Amino acid sequence: MILIRRYRKLCTLSRPANLTFAGADVDTAQISFTGVNSLEADKKMTLVADFGDKVGTITGTKYRISTALEGEGAASLQGSDLIFTTKTGTGGNTPKVLEQTHNVVMGMEANMATLAAGTEHLDNVMNGLGDPANAGADGTSTAVSVGGGGNRYETGSHVSTRSWNAAVGIGRKSETEKGTLEWGIFGEYGKGNYTLHSDDGDRGEGNGHYAGGGLLAKWTNKHNVYAEASFRLGRMSDSARDILTDGVNNYGYNVHANYYGAHVGLGKIMNYKGGKALDLYGKYFYTKRNGVSFDAGADHYDLDGVSSSLLRIGARYGSTDKKWNWYGGLAFEYEFDGKSGGTVTTAGISAPIRAASIKGGSVRGEIGLRMDATKDNPWKADISIYGYGGRHRGFGGNISVAYTF
Repeated sequence: MILIRRYRKLCTLSRPANLTFAGADVDTAQISFTGVNSLEADKKMTLVADFGDKVGTITGTKYRISTALEGEGAASLQGSDLIFTTKTGTGGNTPKVLEQTHNVVMGMEANMATLAAGTEHLDNVMNGLGDPANAGADGTSTAVSVGGGGNRYETGSHVSTRSWNAAVGIGRKSETEKGTLEWGIFGEYGKGNYTLHSDDGDRGEGNGHYAGGGLLAKWTNKHNVYAEASFRLGRMSDSARDILTDGVNNYGYNVHANYYGAHVGLGKIMNYKGGKALDLYGKYFYTKRNGVSFDAGADHYDLDGVSSSLLRIGARYGSTDKKWNWYGGLAFEYEFDGKSGGTVTTAGISAPIRAASIKGGSVRGEIGLRMDATKDNPWKADISIYGYGGRHRGFGGNISVAYTF
């Protein structure tokens, strides 16, 4: 079989005198044209001159130009020459875009997932600073949370991510007649890598990291009803390799963008006899990462900003009267946004890229052990593992430590 993978326009291949092609099968399924920005319909070009007087099975009905455009065409034997004829062009107002362009928005989703995973650790820092029992005599406490995990997100295709994240905060407690206000500042860092699996069988790899910080606060009244909020701001860097090809060269990207986010939450802790407590809560997390642009060969990619709008409703039950206390929790969360899209421009024509989205519902379960601070012990520790099922699948774990002054 003769495989024709790339072809430079105006350059005709000739059969070597010592070879016979006659009767050979021909596969043009991955043919790509270089040295041109577009092709018109019904364009004929000679792939192999003096191919022979007959040809076997011919497969392949499409062709590509650059990393972005696709058209339909077919090879045929005309006389003794192997000719390729374009059935559709790659210009016009509605060019057909290669499925591989979807890989770049999947990469954006993957690194957005790494950023969103940081909210797990902000929640831990919030708990460490916000629990009145964990604040020292002068009202100051510190908290650190570190952990990681592996996850899979259904995006229309799917992405597998592996990440670790950390957050550290310092805060103070203020007592009033009506309750307790805990507030503080925090810094955060996270790093992850991913493997994408697209519907057409393509695979790609990339990684990203972010660094930032923000503010957080928690109010608890005398009836153990609490409200909490946080704001985060920082910058994220993404890189990917070999997720695009023009048939000759492979391309990736290295981009940077700012991010910001916020969350609000409401809950109530109910204490029971026998040293048990139930925490019922609802939390909303919003995260936005700005758009980016990059070039891949002759093509220019503009990727939109990506937003996560996540609502989590759940409960946590556990013991409270021991040195080490256990707890377990179950929650339902729903992603209302999580869409990544963009456009690719080649030969002066822009076309939309098939979007990726992680919108949908998931279930989250957790178990853990916690040691609270006391008058004699200024340290608090929390060790937990958690898992997801549904649109978001995976597992993770973290360790958080707080010190009171």
